[in-house]
Amino acid sequence: MSSEDSIYRDLQIKIHENTPAGFPASDDGTDIKLLKLLFLSDEAHIALNLGARLEPLDIIQGRVSKSGFSKSIEELEEILDRLVKKGAIVGVEWQGKKLYSLVQWAVGFFEFQVGRMTKEFAELANKYMLDTFYKAMHIKDAPSQLHTIPIEKSLTLEHHTGTYDNIRSIIMNKVDKISIKDCVCREEHDLLEESCKLSDIRRCCVMFNDAVVATV
Repeated sequence: MSSEDSIYRDLQIKIHENTPAGFPASDDGTDIKLLKLLFLSDEAHIALNLGARLEPLDIIQGRVSKSGFSKSIEELEEILDRLVKKGAIVGVEWQGKKLYSLVQWAVGFFEFQVGRMTKEFAELANKYMLDTFYKAMHIKDAPSQLHTIPIEKSLTLEHHTGTYDNIRSIIMNKVDKISIKDCVCREEHDLLEESCKLSDIRRCCVMFNDAVVATV
């Protein structure tokens, strides 16, 4: 492995170990190729200093400086904003501060490629999904990335189908922001010339509140 590739391997491990569903390593290097499409080498170095929780620029800059990179706040902000625009990381603004974090593969930087996906990314993403991600999520006897934490309290199971009025009330009273986006899976397969056979509708993914901000 080249020294450049080792940076991307470190980033793959960082994402995988610090996010809920992770970014499992592939046997054939498809994961590294995906990261190279989203991160330049210096951007990968910077991303290694991000965490899974949203953090402000000054905290990130301190970590970047300790890693041997000398970046002003302005330079760091420019790099991180560029990564947000590429859909490689999460960036939000809260109480007048910009906050940034790493994000997992799915739901994560794969979905963030909607509207900006290339055929090369689509080919690699499709291969990664089928050969690596799905298999890693269903390994027999392996500890799952997402699991239930017992709280020693019984719950009464209730099956309830929400009515239109209930859903409308939630949206009207609890939702500040709504975004309707194209389906990233259909966009991917359009690029692969394997268009969805179930529907011609593309604009069908609904996002609310923080998800809207994180994927703009």
